[in-house]
Amino acid sequence: MSSTQVYIRDKAHGWLPADVVSSDAKTANVKIYYPAGDDEEFSDRKDAVVKLKDYPDGNLPLQNVNESGNLIEMADMCDLPYLHEAAILFNLRARHKKKIPYTRVGDIVIAVNPFQWIPELYSDENREKYANILVWNPPPDGDGRSQIAPHVYEASSLAFRGLSCEGVDQSILVSGESGAGKTETVKIVMKHLAAVQASEVSTSSDDSNFQSSVVKRVMDSNPLLETFGNAKTVRNDNSSRFGKYIQLQFDVEDATTAQFSGRSVPNCILAGSFCDTYLLEKSRVVGHESPERTYHIFYQIIAAPEDEKTKIWSGMAGTTNSSFRYVGETETLLIEGKTDAQKWESTISALALVGIVDV
Repeated sequence: MSSTQVYIRDKAHGWLPADVVSSDAKTANVKIYYPAGDDEEFSDRKDAVVKLKDYPDGNLPLQNVNESGNLIEMADMCDLPYLHEAAILFNLRARHKKKIPYTRVGDIVIAVNPFQWIPELYSDENREKYANILVWNPPPDGDGRSQIAPHVYEASSLAFRGLSCEGVDQSILVSGESGAGKTETVKIVMKHLAAVQASEVSTSSDDSNFQSSVVKRVMDSNPLLETFGNAKTVRNDNSSRFGKYIQLQFDVEDATTAQFSGRSVPNCILAGSFCDTYLLEKSRVVGHESPERTYHIFYQIIAAPEDEKTKIWSGMAGTTNSSFRYVGETETLLIEGKTDAQKWESTISALALVGIVDV
């Protein structure tokens, strides 16, 4: 067991890499590597004795390394020689440092929030590539994921193909802790589904215009959910404080009709949507800790033009955030690069899209 590369539990870091120097039935003498400074390279070493009973079956989890002792990184973690908690975390860490936010585990896509927009990941060319390989021109074995890097686009592409070609309702579950990027991921998935269905649909000009208007209403009404249900938290300036179930409704062409028309993939047109919300954090309406905020809508109304504020309620005339105890002053002046006044204009436009005007 000499010089075996393993992981050791650590209260501060979760897991740390280590080398086993020697061991017996109950303990192991190890050299633990700690991150040195801000570069997070594991160069500081410390000798320690660990109790094997603290680990499953008395075995220290092994590192995934090559013959040179360097960490093996996998796009699909099912391909890792050893799959356990530490191996998963260090694989994700290695990819995150390379600004690769997506990693696959079988049919599951794991996203690690990079806290920055990576334009090349979401370019039109990249969207088309995933749709082409997974929807329009899949390989003979039917699974093109081996040809492409892990991406949330594969979830949306495969869902679209399952809906159009197999005629089976699809579900995409987006979950994670606060600040993980769930809200942004849902936007990316919805936009990609809209782009995929628009790229190959054969319709008349009138039908295309109608379809475009439906897609626009579905996509542009999404900010309403954020306005009334999102707020700034310590981790996230635009955190969803509720759960939501979004149903995108597609009109799927009959497979026989598509075949007669020479299409291998039946037309699958976005016709509408339905959204159900639940578990709203109601307590945030009457209280929030600094530097957090209450729901965006309150700040937007206060930042609206005076004539629009007084149209809602005459008592709003001349008010500021500090006029309302439940709102209060805030040091956050921009949400996603826009002021509350600019966001109010977007909210008014989104309300008009769903038929609510003259607010």
